[in-house]
Amino acid sequence: MNESHMIQMKSPSLESPQLLLAKNLFISEQYQRASYILRNQVSIQVSDISQSELFIWGYSSYLSGEKSSAQTKFEKSKTSSTNPNLEEILSKYEEIENGDIILDPFNSWLYATCLLTQTPCFSLPSPHSSHPIIHKALSLLIDGCLSQFPIFWSAWEGLSTLLTEFF
Repeated sequence: MNESHMIQMKSPSLESPQLLLAKNLFISEQYQRASYILRNQVSIQVSDISQSELFIWGYSSYLSGEKSSAQTKFEKSKTSSTNPNLEEILSKYEEIENGDIILDPFNSWLYATCLLTQTPCFSLPSPHSSHPIIHKALSLLIDGCLSQFPIFWSAWEGLSTLLTEFF
């Protein structure tokens, strides 16, 4: 898509009370509560979501799901358990992407991380490097994160992991 047709998400000059509360809950590691606080903000029309609200909601949901899958693994002695929130997070990012909205580096990183978490390398047909999900994650990390914010260490770690596991 031509970048001139892309639109930016709203960037509020003042943070909403819900976002402030969610940030505080996130800092205190109450991830499920933080994502719950922002669920209504994120479910509104795509163009009305702020980047901050989307990131705090998405990352809180992601960490809450990781925590719950680790707990399930521990309680049931399973060797693997998936993050129950990945589908919801990915569907929101896909909806935003289909709305021609440019994600900031942090949301691009989270989107790539969710894609890679959902797609372990052993579930992909060989060769892994030609799979569209891998190309999408690579594009998000390089074009969405590192080209805009080259000192984003988590994006470099994600890129390193992607290259070692899938190429």
